[in-house]
Amino acid sequence: MKRLLSAASKFMPLAIALASIVVVLLLYVSGIGFLDLLELKTYDLRLQSRGSLAPSHNIVLCVIDEKSLRREGRWPWPRWKIANLVDALSEKGAKVIAFDIGFFEPDEYVDRSLLDELETEVKKGLTTKVELISLLERIKNQFNNDLILARSIKDSRARIVLGYFFHMSREDVEHELDHDQLMKRLSLIETSKYPIVLYRRHGSGPSPFTKAFVPVTNLDELTEAAESTGYFNIFPDPDGVVRRIPLAIQCGGDVYSPLSIQALWNALDRPPLSVVVSDYRVAGIKIGKKFVPTDANGNLLINYLGPPKTFPHIPVTDILRGDIEDGILKGSIVFVGATAVGIYDQRATPFGPVYPGLEVHATVADNILTQRYILKPKWSSIVDLLTICMLGLSSVFLLWLLGPYRAVFVCAGLFVAHVGACTALFWTRGVWLNIIYPAISLAMTYGLLTIYYYVTQEKEKKRLKVAFHQYVSPFVVKQLLKQRDDIHLGGEKKDLSVLFSDLRGFTKLSKNSAPQELASQLNEYLTAMTDIVFKSGGTLDKYIGDGLMAIFGAPVPIAEHPYKACEAAIEMIKTLERLNTQWVTTGRTALDVGIGISTGTMLVGNLGSRQRFDYTAIGESVNLGAK
Repeated sequence: MKRLLSAASKFMPLAIALASIVVVLLLYVSGIGFLDLLELKTYDLRLQSRGSLAPSHNIVLCVIDEKSLRREGRWPWPRWKIANLVDALSEKGAKVIAFDIGFFEPDEYVDRSLLDELETEVKKGLTTKVELISLLERIKNQFNNDLILARSIKDSRARIVLGYFFHMSREDVEHELDHDQLMKRLSLIETSKYPIVLYRRHGSGPSPFTKAFVPVTNLDELTEAAESTGYFNIFPDPDGVVRRIPLAIQCGGDVYSPLSIQALWNALDRPPLSVVVSDYRVAGIKIGKKFVPTDANGNLLINYLGPPKTFPHIPVTDILRGDIEDGILKGSIVFVGATAVGIYDQRATPFGPVYPGLEVHATVADNILTQRYILKPKWSSIVDLLTICMLGLSSVFLLWLLGPYRAVFVCAGLFVAHVGACTALFWTRGVWLNIIYPAISLAMTYGLLTIYYYVTQEKEKKRLKVAFHQYVSPFVVKQLLKQRDDIHLGGEKKDLSVLFSDLRGFTKLSKNSAPQELASQLNEYLTAMTDIVFKSGGTLDKYIGDGLMAIFGAPVPIAEHPYKACEAAIEMIKTLERLNTQWVTTGRTALDVGIGISTGTMLVGNLGSRQRFDYTAIGESVNLGAK
């Protein structure tokens, strides 16, 4: 049983490490909200530390900013002004105009100056009905700003993409919709459907796409005039930060594409467009020869190029007034939307809490156009699992090799190397590997093993103290505790020195002296001799009647053990001379001592029976010293 426990104790550190690693693996697979949130923060830090990237020159942002609001009036503007913007962008050579703005309700803007003009003319009295009819026609046209915008959209040389959004659940809808109403709305976003959903392998299982309940569409006349439409839904992570965007949403049995995909698809002259599904997991989106990798649900990790205004921002008011350079918009994809803080189209991103939603869509289009992605491929999970195991097991090896004090610095170096490797791979290849869980594996395993190390160390210290406090000095006990890994108590052959001391004529003295007086004198003598052994670094083996046996060089190694044994012998003789002087003055008998010293190879260790054993030395050299 004792051997079994001893063997088990040898493998206990490995068992603790394996248990710790298994726990971290289970946490990784199941996902813990707090730890996953920490990992997301490392994602943000990796993006920020990478620095800004240059955007594609083909993407421009036409922004409704504070300057535009000051010069053109407060938002919302009349639709005829948006129509003027469409005309101006088209004339400047924009290839695609994508609106991150919804036109969901009829324009209610009324130009009061025309009504005032009508009132003035009526009061003056019109000579003919022609002038009145002409004025009424102008007012009628003014009231129908939506038709003006629809006409500009239809006549534009640029391809117009209108944005809309989905209600994701029934609870978001104020009024119940019947089947016909739902079908009517879905027909209005027909142009944003993926023409092809390509299933590479068939099987059974739920649809992998994000589900929506019903779309909120633009006015019929605007939708019909536009080239295509795309949703602009953006869903933040649990901490409120936008790091990914769905490139495919399912509604009513069909799969729809976002504003960014539609804008880019039209800019590329509408190559084949499809969403690829493999084993009921979304594999990605194909736009012509470009492949867009997504997660299993069709979400794209957004590779933000930098902080706000990484893309060129051109105020709408400058475009309306012709205050821009010629050629700056030629052949470009123009995203139109609001960046003014008061319009509240701001998102939290890895680069800060205030980031225009418009620029999120532009970033997605840029990622696809330039093929610069952040990836979390299938093999990344395998690498994460292997790293969790390797870092956890490395702490076992380091603790065994270096001990807890030096191992902590090497473990810290491993952590830094792990973070550095993950960051470098993120910067250079856009691959997202997990930092948090492998780091937890390293820290948890090291921490538990260190606790185990100190618990067993304290037990070992206590055992050594109990075993040797009667044999050696407190200083030697401390040395034993420091060098316990180099000390073997089970028995070994070593080159040592032994010292035997024996009182001469003590038998005759014991017959002529009172027992109590003799015992007191003997105790005083042995105490002094024992102190000398301890002072010289020796180990008290045993008392042999009126003598003692001491070992020099074990269990703590002493390089000059013969010298130390001789030093102790000389000191014993001098000390006995002083004691004899004291004893004679008090009427007691002087004592005489004989000392034998031997140096040689001996067997030393815990020797005896299972019930009782002592730390001692045996062998020819020991016998020689005893003679």
